[in-house]
Amino acid sequence: MLIAAAVVEGLVDHRRSGTSLGPLPHLAIRRLDDLAYGWGVWRGALRRGTTAPLRPRLAVRLVSRWTAGGRP
Repeated sequence: MLIAAAVVEGLVDHRRSGTSLGPLPHLAIRRLDDLAYGWGVWRGALRRGTTAPLRPRLAVRLVSRWTAGGRP
């Protein structure tokens, strides 16, 4: 499933990008870019001895009950 998701995401990105590359070269370059980014994140985390860059940050967005007109 993970491989299928990676392929589908790469093909969708190819479609949206409008690049002149073919779908397979675009997919390969996209996945290599993701691997390089991940490698850099892990390397930096290990070098600094922290897991902070590896932990997800969850944000909660509070939505007001009041509309612009002042009524719920």
